[in-house]
Amino acid sequence: MKKIQLATAVLIALAGAIPAAAQDPATQEKPKPAPEQEPPPTPPVVQEEGPKRDFFDFEKLELMPRLTLVSYSSDFDADPEFGAGILLRAPLPWLSQDVLGLKEADLGAFLSATVSRLDRDDDDVPDADADGTVFFLALGLDYGLYRDESFFVAAQLGVEYAHFGSIDETDSGTGLLLGLSAGLQFVEGLWVTLNPQVSIGEDPVFFVHLGVTIAF
Repeated sequence: MKKIQLATAVLIALAGAIPAAAQDPATQEKPKPAPEQEPPPTPPVVQEEGPKRDFFDFEKLELMPRLTLVSYSSDFDADPEFGAGILLRAPLPWLSQDVLGLKEADLGAFLSATVSRLDRDDDDVPDADADGTVFFLALGLDYGLYRDESFFVAAQLGVEYAHFGSIDETDSGTGLLLGLSAGLQFVEGLWVTLNPQVSIGEDPVFFVHLGVTIAF
């Protein structure tokens, strides 16, 4: 009888110990940590492109009709002559700002044409072949040295072709063109421009252009 009571007490004690053991943190199975998730891939950084600039800015085209005084070197044995011509100019924003890194489109391209005469005083040249009409065609670049709302100064570099036609003892050809252009605005969009130039070829030719620049 005592053995039965002892066995019963042991069973009751074990039954009470099982819930306690289940509640003991040391006996509980620790949850497995969740697998680390890889961070989502970072999207590539897209660099915003600046505004696309045109090679020529024809919206700021400049037109300059002009009168010209042409002075020939002493090798021509000729007096200075008056002439007339026209110049077209357009800024180069892509070359100025995207390539050269300038803040403004200070670089421009110009094309000019001038017509004048050559009257020679050489006694060795027959009168019929001593004079005639001369054409000058120039192509080049200019760089703005200074510009504000009413005044500008620019340096010019280019090439110029001189055509002397059938004038005796002259040769048509191409020379290096150097110039300096300065303008003063007297009405919005209209500038009075003075433009001295020299064409350096076999025999130099000097120009003083006075014109009115129309800025569109």
